[in-house]
Amino acid sequence: MITLGNHDFDFGPNVLAQVISQTTTGTYLSANLDFSAESSLSALVGAGKLAKSTVIDRNGEKYGIVGATTTLLSNISSPGQNVGINPVVAAVQAEIDALEAAGVNKIVFTSHLQAVNEDIATLAQLRGVDIAIVGGADPLLTNNIAPPSRDVFGLTPVGPYALTQWNGANGYSGPAIVGLDGNAIPVVSTAGEYRYLGVLDVDFDANGRVTNILNTSGPIVVDNSFAPDANIEANVIAPSQAIIDGLAANIIATSSVDLDGRRSSVRTRQTNQGTLVADALRWQAQQLDAADDSVLNDQNPLVGLQNGGGLRRDSVLAAGDINELNTFEITPFDNFLAVVKDVSVTELKAILENAVSRVEFVDGRFAQISGITFEYDRNRAAGDRVLRIELEDGTVLFDSGFVIADIKVDIATINFLANGQDGYPFPALGLGFDALGITYQQALFNYITQGLDGVIGGDRYSQAFADGLIVQTPEPGSLAILGLGGLALFVSRKRRKAA
Repeated sequence: MITLGNHDFDFGPNVLAQVISQTTTGTYLSANLDFSAESSLSALVGAGKLAKSTVIDRNGEKYGIVGATTTLLSNISSPGQNVGINPVVAAVQAEIDALEAAGVNKIVFTSHLQAVNEDIATLAQLRGVDIAIVGGADPLLTNNIAPPSRDVFGLTPVGPYALTQWNGANGYSGPAIVGLDGNAIPVVSTAGEYRYLGVLDVDFDANGRVTNILNTSGPIVVDNSFAPDANIEANVIAPSQAIIDGLAANIIATSSVDLDGRRSSVRTRQTNQGTLVADALRWQAQQLDAADDSVLNDQNPLVGLQNGGGLRRDSVLAAGDINELNTFEITPFDNFLAVVKDVSVTELKAILENAVSRVEFVDGRFAQISGITFEYDRNRAAGDRVLRIELEDGTVLFDSGFVIADIKVDIATINFLANGQDGYPFPALGLGFDALGITYQQALFNYITQGLDGVIGGDRYSQAFADGLIVQTPEPGSLAILGLGGLALFVSRKRRKAA
């Protein structure tokens, strides 16, 4: 069973329909998405390839599996205009009730939301859930490594496998995770990028309630012990690997600093890697303007803006050689450089308000910036968090609720954001954009090789400099830093016979 997530829609519903129709086994699940008006997907519902829930029969025992997809789908992907996106809780509860009415008393909730605390909040509003498999971010849960130790991939566990308690950043302690009916719910997940296979072994009683989580549960490292398919190896893996090897062999720069690209960092604070990419967008726009003076309004200061969700090398890139492959790892999507001209300070504040509106959920809309600094209060209501905005030359644009310098700026960003994705209000503000035909990966490559002459370092790319660009008030000591991206989990069940 596969629960639909936001990246399944990245290339639109037609491509998703092709993928699903060519899948030979399994069902794609989402209780809260409505495909009735999307012709490319509605036929797959009738064919049983796409459903709100499904039932698996194992040794005479029935297990109901209900899927849920983030309601932010239209902001962070491309589902089109015809896919209906409904609230998660009501849709999931309706499926649970229907399954239980049909005699299924063991219910597994599988989700692709955007943060563990969002899943926990959802589970607290549901009745009848026995196990939760959560996705959309990718925290490492394991019984084998005590936090804060790091595993073989350099990841830090945030709690034990089959998490049963949650308390923000200290996810392995605190109040029990229970549903609306008061039943405890074990939560499982594991790190993405096909690094782990999650296994959950539990005992159920005659009423379908989990009575025991066996110590055989936990993440398994995916290695090369499985025999490969010769045809796929020859026609897909080998050619792809040859290209990857060529990119990795092309050394384009050296860095004197570690570049922090961890998901938990770029979605909650400015990092030096984020500064590098935001600088690259800004530099590339300036280079294009030098060749064609219409690209920018030269009277306006230029701001660089990159969303943290578009930065995907979920690790710290160690000081030393930087290769071309690294630029694709950092900026892997088909996002193109875009310029938005003549943005007022009021509009800029609205844009930055969106950037920090979901920082507590470790959301991909968090901005990495260049050309400005700003301060915000994460304890204030979303939409009213930005306290102060300055240009890099020290000119104060906004402070304590007032526009100080009534000027306009140009913004170098990516078309994904300029189109309004990740909640960015460019279209709502009536701000158009010019797409400049260069991907953000190419802009990063060009900036490193030409703008920096292959040398990354100095004060500008220290983390101390990055920390001064976006200032949180109060300091983020208690901020939960989590994420769930890819998810590969297998759930096995053992039923304890009633005495």
